Amino acid sequence: MDRAYLWHKLPISVQASLQDEAITEIIVNPDGNIWHMHRERGAVIQGHLSHKQTLDFIQSVAQMNNLYINENKPYLDCVLPFKGERLNATVPPITEGASFNIRKKSATVLTLDDYVKAVSLSVKQSELLEEAIKRRKNILVSGGPGAGKTTFTNALLERMAVVANQGTRVLLLEQVSELECQVANCKRLLTSEHVDLRTLLWITMRNSPDRIVIGEVRDGAALDMLKAWNTGCPGGIATIHANSPQAALQRVIDLSLEVTTTVPYGLVAEALDFIVQVEMDSKATNGRRISGIVQVLGYDPQSHSFQLETME
Repeated sequence: MDRAYLWHKLPISVQASLQDEAITEIIVNPDGNIWHMHRERGAVIQGHLSHKQTLDFIQSVAQMNNLYINENKPYLDCVLPFKGERLNATVPPITEGASFNIRKKSATVLTLDDYVKAVSLSVKQSELLEEAIKRRKNILVSGGPGAGKTTFTNALLERMAVVANQGTRVLLLEQVSELECQVANCKRLLTSEHVDLRTLLWITMRNSPDRIVIGEVRDGAALDMLKAWNTGCPGGIATIHANSPQAALQRVIDLSLEVTTTVPYGLVAEALDFIVQVEMDSKATNGRRISGIVQVLGYDPQSHSFQLETME
């Protein structure tokens, strides 16, 4: 089975959307309706796929990746062989019909300068982030699903490649390969069905990392990440699902509590330096904007609150 075979299993409208840089995501719902997420127009319905067509495509993708999807394992998460698009698929019994999301990678790696040109980031904010990367501050990129967290992280990694000391060793930890890193001394580790993010962090600490970058922290690995960043490996970057910097802090705490009974307020305050909030914005040239950057100054046990400073 090759790419051409898989490509021709998609309707022409989906093929066109995969080639259209203005389309960021393609969704096929269980009812068969095809939705295209456009940078400027938002969600647009365009076309229909039968359950059989959708299931046939999903199973072909699974076969190509030496995976399987059935009623005992009714979900699939992998990368498509076209341009590295990320696919998440579900089938009955957890959905009424076969369905999938295809999230496209950015055609090019955007830089912080590109965000400034798109009026998504101010010059002052760009300079602040560059200095934070240079000084090995830990940065948490927060936002909702599809907000552009990975794309912005890639912009931070592009700047890291410019300002980091020669020989800096960067470890990338991801579920699927999405991060782009131009740092020469770099190694990527991926989770699998039997290897979770906590295990990858354990492996990472035995791979002489200088900086640890995590595609998305979503479970108890948040605690391991904080410990790693706070014990000899500063200058890391990670993304997290949250609607505000304050919510991102709480999300880190909630995830940490999956593996500890002690609330790690002090560790969070010590390990996290900056939180960058990314949001979708149709008015911006690249469809995204940085809605805020917050510096974590510490934690006050008397008031039970984090000391935060909003960076203009």
